[in-house]
Amino acid sequence: MPTKSPKHTSSNHFYAIDFDQVETSTRYFQENSRVCTSYELPAVWFKEKKGDLFVAYGSLSGSIWSKEGDAAPTKEDIRNDFIEKFDGRYGGKAEAKWDGTYFWSPETPWDETVQLQKLLHSYYEQFPKIPDGFDGWWSLK
Repeated sequence: MPTKSPKHTSSNHFYAIDFDQVETSTRYFQENSRVCTSYELPAVWFKEKKGDLFVAYGSLSGSIWSKEGDAAPTKEDIRNDFIEKFDGRYGGKAEAKWDGTYFWSPETPWDETVQLQKLLHSYYEQFPKIPDGFDGWWSLK
């Protein structure tokens, strides 16, 4: 279960999460009249590896099960579900990383890489400030 931390310390895994930009997909299971709403939340996290700091951008995911006919989960439902259930043992799904020198983002279209690198560079330079539009720092231990 994640908890909110007053500040980021690089010796732990802390995430800044954008709960407003959630992406969802829904699967229906007719055999038991159940519905699974999967969600992905954009996230930024910093990690120290071999004494070097890097910033990563990607997503954290989860799912909400309900009965067929129930209302679709709201953003608030997803936020509450994430806070209640997410344990972070698998970390985030990184889409891009930046360590101040090297940029990694194998699936980003070429025309978007410069913009993404600039964004990660600004997060890196402003560390440990929480990036604008994100809520943090969340510890997922």
